[in-house]
Amino acid sequence: MPNENNGKLLPCIIQFTKLLSAIVKMRQYYDAVISLSKQMELAGLSPNTYALNILINCFCKLQHVDLGFSVLAKVIKLGLQPDVVPFTTLINGLCKVGKFSQAVELFDDTVARGCRPDVHTYNTIINGLCKIGETAAAAGLLKKMEEAGCQPDVVTYNTIINSLGKDRRMNEALDIFSYMKAKGISPTVISYNSLIHGLCNCSQWKEALSILNEMTSLNIMPDIVTFNVLVDTFCKEGKVSEAQGVLKAMTEMSVELDVVTYNSLIYGHSLWMHGSC
Repeated sequence: MPNENNGKLLPCIIQFTKLLSAIVKMRQYYDAVISLSKQMELAGLSPNTYALNILINCFCKLQHVDLGFSVLAKVIKLGLQPDVVPFTTLINGLCKVGKFSQAVELFDDTVARGCRPDVHTYNTIINGLCKIGETAAAAGLLKKMEEAGCQPDVVTYNTIINSLGKDRRMNEALDIFSYMKAKGISPTVISYNSLIHGLCNCSQWKEALSILNEMTSLNIMPDIVTFNVLVDTFCKEGKVSEAQGVLKAMTEMSVELDVVTYNSLIYGHSLWMHGSC
């Protein structure tokens, strides 16, 4: 039932929350959510945990993570028990604005509070660690994650595999990849692209082609990213026939060349013309 204030009928918190949720789904109207939250306060309505979680999400989307923390403080002050959702949102918000060390601190604080992180929380902090080059710490967190009874998903593994590839630690990346498959988690095109990109960075193009053959044998279709990495590698290394082979495969699989493909071919052609390869 609506509340009454000075003879005026006011919507209840449930109605406000439904409206908040609807506006959030529109994505571009986060400012409207914040305005609505102020109206809630002026109306003397006590927000519930769900409504406050929506506000935290909005502030983080607007890159006002500090205001998101203010909402979390309000949650605690009201005696409400926050679950893992607002902590995960704030961790992600901190990572989005480049405050990775603070994100790690908040993750540790979340665990210390007895709030059990879920796979989304772990994936968020693992991604943050990988972005600042802390791949070893991310891999260590993968182990702790399993020990805590939280099962990693393909996103978890893909993030670490990709980071190891960027670090040119391909033996470890391949080990994680094999471990993931042994756990019954099916690789995606992203998994294979990360391996192929890492192997190409290490000039292990034969191994990269082997990975390509494996993915196609499993009916995981390569995308433009897969082919662009291979074309770029072969063009830079002067492997003309191999580059042509990749282009042929692209045509057979109906994958259209894009500007990245053409740039690699132009660069490769320039090298071949000047005898630099």
